[in-house]
Amino acid sequence: MADYSREIASCIEKFFIEDDWKYKFDAEKGMFTLGVNLKCKLGDTQMRVRVGTDYFYTLAYVKMNASEDVRHEAAEFITRANYGLKNGNFEMDFNDGELRYKSYNNCDGILPSEAIIRDSLVIPALMIDRYGDGLISVLFGMQSPKDAIEAIENN
Repeated sequence: MADYSREIASCIEKFFIEDDWKYKFDAEKGMFTLGVNLKCKLGDTQMRVRVGTDYFYTLAYVKMNASEDVRHEAAEFITRANYGLKNGNFEMDFNDGELRYKSYNNCDGILPSEAIIRDSLVIPALMIDRYGDGLISVLFGMQSPKDAIEAIENN
């Protein structure tokens, strides 16, 4: 069984229940899983909320991996997207091309408020939604990373 804060997990679960979110909780891992619908061409994102002893983080996954031949372009895209972000960041696993957005919350000595929990869920989903179509255009060679980011950030 994973070592995690039952109190932090309880706060997150309370938020899900009160806000009527559909989720699953794995008590062995201290992890919530859920899906969120998006407006971009990706359609949705699968999310995981992992609870630690004094923190929790949210991962929102892109439905497709970057193929090996476009991983450098994908890395440039997420580096450009990450520049200036205040809460969270995009990540890519160079081994398999997995793409995701991560948001981390330090809870040392405190329990997370409803606002912190909401932001930890909404921001990753919004970022996948905002950048998803541009990422797709880069993964399929329709735009350069620079052009895709400029189109997103100037829109």
